[in-house]
Amino acid sequence: MPEHHDQRPPRRRAGPVALARMGYGNPRLIRTDERRGYALVGEQDIAGPHGTVERINAFGFRERDWTGAPTGRPLVVVLGHSVSYGVGVEAEERWTARLESRLRAGTAHGACVLNLAVPGYTLEQMLAVYDEIARPLAPDVVVAELTAFSIRPMVRLDEPADFPLSRWIRRTALFDFWRRKVARVRRDEGLTRQVLDDPAAAANDPLWSAAEERLEGLRDELATWGARLVVLHTPSAAQAFAPEMPPTRWSAWCAERPDVIEVDAGAALRERMRPLTADLAARSIDPLMVRGRLAKLDPEQFAERDSACFFLDDLQHLTALGHGIVGERVADALGPLLAPPGR
Repeated sequence: MPEHHDQRPPRRRAGPVALARMGYGNPRLIRTDERRGYALVGEQDIAGPHGTVERINAFGFRERDWTGAPTGRPLVVVLGHSVSYGVGVEAEERWTARLESRLRAGTAHGACVLNLAVPGYTLEQMLAVYDEIARPLAPDVVVAELTAFSIRPMVRLDEPADFPLSRWIRRTALFDFWRRKVARVRRDEGLTRQVLDDPAAAANDPLWSAAEERLEGLRDELATWGARLVVLHTPSAAQAFAPEMPPTRWSAWCAERPDVIEVDAGAALRERMRPLTADLAARSIDPLMVRGRLAKLDPEQFAERDSACFFLDDLQHLTALGHGIVGERVADALGPLLAPPGR
């Protein structure tokens, strides 16, 4: 009788150790939120990428602690997603911290910049943060960090109740894997995919109209006490590396409203990365892969890596260099606006 050999490949054991090596575990803890879909759990420290530490305050934001109204005027409130949140950089390296330093070193000596950005937030969620946190503070300026993808429907997550044991469980690699790969979220998959595929498609016109109407409401409300709205464009790496970067409908919306300040950091980021872009072209490397996916590059293989404004192994997020450039552009726009009368 011939010897039987099992030709089936050995089963991979996706145990906690293997999942941890794949990058699962120690996620940002979130909680279910009726108005925002989800929110960050307060009072947590997260070991972020590139050796960073993300400290979340009692209010659920990566920001200094405050009681009542933050001290300092003029007050600038920032609404945004993971770029302004500062994935991969320390809190003091974010463009919002650079902006505050520049304003205080200039004419707005007592300026306070409050960063209320949360990873993954859409415009709808940002405005819910404004309603809950920013409106009672009567800010002098509100900066809305927007991309063409900000018009998509919000994601609603059903999270377990928050208590000490649940936090430990949710920090494990197994739970993190389940939440990211298995658990379902409540969202309109069709509309979300439609936006991600082509935000400028005519089919997305109703989403653009709804988003523009929401932003118009914020602009009108701020005007009632003399505050100003700033629309900040932070391009994706795909846009920054592209030969041409067409404007989104946000630019057209701003152009029709002279009281709205538009800040586009795209050109400055592209200019700073020219050495890296030339290096990529010489190697025939396209950072934008098929189906809109971004490549994951090894920084050590590029002599011009110091000119990268995006992390080469995470092309969705800005490096400290990129944050510095964005901070400078916003400071240039706000400095004259926030100067005391007669200065």
